[in-house]
Order: sequence, then C-alpha cells, then structure tokens
Amino acid sequence: MKLPDRMFTIHLRILHRAASQRLGLALTAMLLVLLAFPSQGQEARLLAEPLGVSQPEVCTGSDMVTFTLPTPDPSETVTDVVWSIEMANGGAASYDLNAATGLGADLSDWNGSTFLEFTPLNVGEFAVEAIVTYASASALGFTANGSVQCGEAPDQPIFISSTPLLCEGELFATFFSVTQPDLGGSQSLVSTTLSWELTETATGNVILADATTSTDAIIPGQFGINTLIPGAYDVTLTATNLCGSASASIDVEVVANPEFVIVAEDICFGDSLLVVSDFNLNDYTNVAGDPATSSFVSWGLNNALNPLGIVVEEIWDMSNPANPIDEATYINMMDGDLVSHEIQITYEALGETATCAGTATDDVFVYNPGTWGVNVSYPVTYPPVCEGDTVELSIDCQAIDEDCDIVWNVSPAANEYNNSAGNCDACSPTTAIFEDVVFPGILGTVVRTITVTPQLQCVDSVDLGLIEVLPTPEVSWVDDVSLALACFDDNTTSLAVEYTGSNQSPDLVTWDLTNNANNAMWSWVDVVNGGNFSELTFADIDWDALGVDGSQSGSLNLAVSVVDATGCASDTLSGLIQYFGVPSPDGIVFDPVCEGEDLQPMNVPVGGLEYEWYVNSTNVNPLFEDAFPVFSDLTCEDQIILYLYAEYLLAPGDILVCGADITEFDLQIIPLPEPIFTVNGGDNVCAGDDIELCITDASNDYDVCFSDDTEFAWRYRYNGGIYIPPFPLPAL
Repeated sequence: MKLPDRMFTIHLRILHRAASQRLGLALTAMLLVLLAFPSQGQEARLLAEPLGVSQPEVCTGSDMVTFTLPTPDPSETVTDVVWSIEMANGGAASYDLNAATGLGADLSDWNGSTFLEFTPLNVGEFAVEAIVTYASASALGFTANGSVQCGEAPDQPIFISSTPLLCEGELFATFFSVTQPDLGGSQSLVSTTLSWELTETATGNVILADATTSTDAIIPGQFGINTLIPGAYDVTLTATNLCGSASASIDVEVVANPEFVIVAEDICFGDSLLVVSDFNLNDYTNVAGDPATSSFVSWGLNNALNPLGIVVEEIWDMSNPANPIDEATYINMMDGDLVSHEIQITYEALGETATCAGTATDDVFVYNPGTWGVNVSYPVTYPPVCEGDTVELSIDCQAIDEDCDIVWNVSPAANEYNNSAGNCDACSPTTAIFEDVVFPGILGTVVRTITVTPQLQCVDSVDLGLIEVLPTPEVSWVDDVSLALACFDDNTTSLAVEYTGSNQSPDLVTWDLTNNANNAMWSWVDVVNGGNFSELTFADIDWDALGVDGSQSGSLNLAVSVVDATGCASDTLSGLIQYFGVPSPDGIVFDPVCEGEDLQPMNVPVGGLEYEWYVNSTNVNPLFEDAFPVFSDLTCEDQIILYLYAEYLLAPGDILVCGADITEFDLQIIPLPEPIFTVNGGDNVCAGDDIELCITDASNDYDVCFSDDTEFAWRYRYNGGIYIPPFPLPAL
C-alpha cells in the first residue's frame, strides 16, 4: 500500500471487554483512516495489530499473564515499543509486574520489550496496548492491543422465586441467578457455568438437570416441571468458573391431591338421589406424616336445563378412619344430570401452606315412566255414582317397555280385573270392574311397580280418595195401593207414591203409562221440591196421547221411579190403572118433526148399557128404559132428557156405575101456523087500487116456537091460474 508523502503517527487505543471485539473495532478504525488518505504510490501496513496473550482468563493474584508483540515488518527497524495497562472501564489497574524477567518493576522498564508479563491483582478486564514505532519516516508503525479477564470464584447462587410446597400436578417453577464478583466498579466477567439439579430425596434419582455458561455479570436461570409425584425433592444450584465454585439448595415437597370417585345411584323420577364418595381424609399426610385438613367441600349439579335440582343434605364425617362418610342427597333430578363433587385439603410443610383440590363427577340415570293416572268410567255423565251402578277403573299411562305390575289395593274388591286398557300394554292388570256398587263408595290406592333393572324398581301409586257412591231413593205405594179402578171420567181417582233417601232436591218423579190395547205410551214428570210425595190423578192423564176415548174399558200399565238432583234413581214401581168406559150420548140425534108427529132417537149406542129417558124433568120416573123409545104428543116447548150409564161388576156385590152426565136434547118440533090474512085492512079492493097483503098472529100464540127460519110462500090464483112472486100480476 502506498502511503502519502506526509507521514502521520496515529495512536489508536480501543478498549473493550472482549479481545475479538477490540480487534474488530481496531480494524474498522484503521480502515477508516486508510480510506481518508488515498494511495499515492506508497505501501502501508494496518496500523492495529492484536497482541498475543498466554491465557484469556486468569484468577486474581494467582495467575500470571503474558502479552507478546506481533512480528514487526522485517523490512523496517523498530525504534521503540511503549506498553500501557489499564482497566477496560477506565479505572486504574492493579497488577504485579514479573520482576523475574529482569526488566524491572516499573512499567516503563518494559519499553522496547517484545512481551509483557504481570499478575492481575483485581477483578475486571485488563486492557494492554503496545505502540510500535519504525525508524523509517516513510513507514507507519503500528499499535497492538490485547486484554485479559481477571476473575474470582462466583458468589453463592440465589433462588429468586420458587414454591417449595405444591400440589401434585402443579407447575414447580423456580427462578435463580449467580453474580460474578466486582471491585471498585470493575466487574469479573470470566466464563462461569451455572448448573441446576432436581433430585428425589428418597432415592437420589435425578429428575431434571441442566446448565448454562456465560461471561455476564449476572447469570440467570430457571426451570419448571409439572410431573412431580408426591414426595420430597432437593433443588441444587452450582456456579463454577476457573477460580472456584459456589452452591445453594432448597427443599421441595409435593403433596397429593384428593383422589376419589363418586357414585350416583340409579333412581326413579321424583325420588331423592344419594351420591356417595369414597374419599378418606385420613389417607392424606405430608412427607413428615402430618395429616392434611379439609378446607372446602362442595357438591354441584352441572345442568343449566334443570334449575330445580338442588342439594338438600350433605354429610361429611372423617372422624372414623375405618368408616369415613362423604355423601350428599339431591332432589328434583333429571335423567342426564351430571353431579359434581369438589374437595380441597390443606397441608403444612416447609413453613408453607398448600391447598390441593380434587373433583369427581358422575352421570345420573333417572327413569321417568311418564305420567299416569286412573280413569273412572261412570254410568252417568259425571260423578257421584249411585248405588247399583257399575264402575270401571282403568289405568291411563304413557307407553313403556319395562315390566309393569299393577296392584289394586281397593275396598270393596273389584268383581273383575283385566287388561282392557290398551294404552298401557306393558302393565297388568289395567282395568278393575266394580258391579252393583254400594254406599259409601270405593276407597284405596293403585300401586304400579316398574322393573327397570334387577337393581331398580320404580314404585308409585295413585290415591283414589273416595269414589263416592250415593244411596238411591226408595219409593213405595202409599198405603200399598198400586191398583186404581174407576170410571173413565172419575177425575178424583188417583195413585200416590212416597219415597225416602233423596240426596238432593228437586226430585223428578216419573210416571210412565202404557196403554195395553195399543201400546201407546205417555209420561208425566212431577217435579217435587223439598217433599217426598207424588200423586197421579185421572185428571192428570193425557188420555188422547194414550189413544183412549173413554167410551170403552181398558187398562194402563204404570211404572213409577224417582230421580233426585244428583242423578240417583230409585227402583221402578209397577202399578195398574183399570178404567171403565163411560157411554157417550154425543152421537144421539132427533130429526125435526111437526107438532103432533111421533119422535124417536137415532144413533143410540147399544150393548150392555142402561137408559133412562125423561121429558122436561128427571124428578119423575123415567118414561122409557130402552134404547129407542117413541115419543108422542110433543110440543115445541118440550125437552127430552137422557141418563145413559153402564154397570160393571167389580166383585160379588160390588158394582161400579159409570154414566155420562144427564144429557138434554134440543128438539126441532115445528108448530103449525094459523095466520090472519087481510087485504089493505079489509077483504075487498077496487079496480086500480094497490093491494097490500098481511099475515098476522101466525104463531097462534106460540111465540117461543116461532122460528126466524120460517119461510113464507106467497101464491095467488086468478082466473084459474096460480102465480108465484115476483109479480107482475096479470091485468085485472
């Protein structure tokens, strides 16, 4: 390299803790200088050279270090070598020059020497520099630099953070460090190795080991592990360098978590649930044998869809190691619920306290057969039931597949049990039939047993309460008279019943009548409010509805029953009405006759009848006692009277007479008129006069017989001819 004409002597001193770093910086600086002076035909060497060093690290006051110049340019003559020693931090260096070389005890004594030997007396980095000068003015000398680290044994490692007592499965993490010594602001930075080891105390087995090496003033370390099983452990830290070592250790203890299982029994819907844990607190101690204590016990239910499920009782008793009790009772459980249990226990060891937790869960099986009940088939539209009715009880339930047994604990016992309730095929028997039920009713329960598994039977029952059966009214004939014998027109004849046992008024007494001649039927309902008596008279009977005209004898079958307001009906009483025909004179007629003619009735009923005929009065003996008498010499003022009747032999000596009312007949007996005829008030008229004809006193003093219906026929004769109005008359 060509150097410029003007020569510059440049002393470049670069201090750094690491020799490699110093060399790099020196080369960089030299390159910058050379670039600042472009070549002018002269060659030049780099101005910075590394010093040789016997060892890069030494211990304070015990090791000697030797620095050696690099080989100078053989074409140049070295005129001077100047040595200097400083601390890298700029502080004063403390060292002991090696007088054995004969160079002297003062650093200046070493000028011109190609090497330098001394013993560092304080910690830190010693920076050594040699400035070499050539004799030739055209050649640059150079500067050589070197350094050595002087240290001491490391300080004792320290644990910055750690948890000496922890639960199984927890992360054991520790942070630690070691510091290299310093003195007067100068720091030992020798290479130091920090190692750590985790050892199981009981066996001496190394669980975990590692190390790190650094020249930093503070060397940190850390590790963590979460797989330690319960037991005692040692953690040892060791810091080592060429000047010595130091160590520290701590004890670590891992304690056991509560381990247990819970068992939820299978239950039926609606039953309480018992969940049992096998936990025994007496099994848990620290390494030293000190027992753990319980700090928290809880039972839970993990099902947001079942807000009603709750714990109603918890039992925790660890006083007997042979029989520890840890259980809980739940209610309102649903199939698929998940019950949970948490236990926390506390240990004390190594001056620390640790609380360890354990949990367990179990699925809940709840068998729900669904709703069911007992239907009552009543003989009426709604209860209560009346004595003598038939009641059918049947099971109504959702379909199930499991075996199902039904037990009818009822009183009185049913007359028949069967499986006619088809919606509960798995159950038997499903139907109970009670015939002719009696007061007060049916009591009891129906028990259903469903066998889900050999270990689980679901038993529930339906309380029937009282299926009430009311007594029925008892009806009877008044005076035990169930037969009525009377003439058809005897409106006073009656039959009557009386009854007891009505549950509630009003009562409906129904009289059903049937005509034995034509089977026509008619019913009469007597509404009795607050009484116990009902009477049917002939006047109440609708004879027309029964097809009875009253003229002929006949009989009516009678059925009487009582139904009270609850719907309970009595037995039916049977009776008989024997009515006897009353002959009717309604068809008898008399033809109109003129005075003096004989008169005989027509359409007179015949056949075993009795007749009594009278004229104008019945206070005398009858004129006739036959059916068709002939009346003579009647006037228009006379009246014919008839008493028509029939006699019926009811029993020897007992005759019933049925007669119509006395009948008075209106007669049409026409009197003969006897008129007085006048012409214009006289007997003669003159030709040309008007003629007025007049009839007076035509009734011949029988005014009561004179009828407005009398017709007058006017005729006159003239010259042998007969003329009938209207006129004109022929000319006179």
